[in-house]
Amino acid sequence: MKTVLQRRVAAGALAAGAAPAAELSRRLRQTLHEALRRASPDTAAPHGPALTLPRARHAVAPALLAAAHPGGAIARETMRALYERCLADYRAALRPDDAAATHDDDVGAAAASFVAANLQALHGAAALPASARERLQAQLTSLIASSRAWAQAAPDERQLCFEKLAILGVLIGESAEQAKALGPIAVENVRRAAQGYLLDFLGVDADALLIGRDGLTVRVSEAAAA
Repeated sequence: MKTVLQRRVAAGALAAGAAPAAELSRRLRQTLHEALRRASPDTAAPHGPALTLPRARHAVAPALLAAAHPGGAIARETMRALYERCLADYRAALRPDDAAATHDDDVGAAAASFVAANLQALHGAAALPASARERLQAQLTSLIASSRAWAQAAPDERQLCFEKLAILGVLIGESAEQAKALGPIAVENVRRAAQGYLLDFLGVDADALLIGRDGLTVRVSEAAAA
């Protein structure tokens, strides 16, 4: 019997509850879009302090993401439980030291994990080397932390932003793995979802993104056309 996630991957329904519109998301997308189109492959982001948030006692993103799904109350409750599990898996498997060290959540780490997971799903590539992932995290941390959008965001907006990145990064990574066993249609469904997630977060066509030792850049032809 297929799991809830397998059924959604097979049906191409991953993006149905992608992200409730939020002012912070819109403004961050504009900031990241502009910054990436100016980025040079030869310019590495500085390693600044981590961008952290006090860990909230109660998550807000699972219910908000689930509410965007079609279907009745049972379907939305099923999706809420899935999103809660993804958030728990992110913290336990990908960032187990955060709670032990500071009891904080790292926004830059969640952003890097989200982008890396979506690029991996999009291209069917291997996981990023640790050095490339560290540069990506430094780049995204710097861009988000220095943005006016982040400075002006309320605490609950920041919490929602972190949780969405953490949840959807795990979701797309698991979906990509499950799609391999479900066949080419499922793989293509996950690729389309990954494209949409990256465009929604970065404001850049995913096919134009390049990632290397100094983080993300945009293909020269695409950047010049902006």
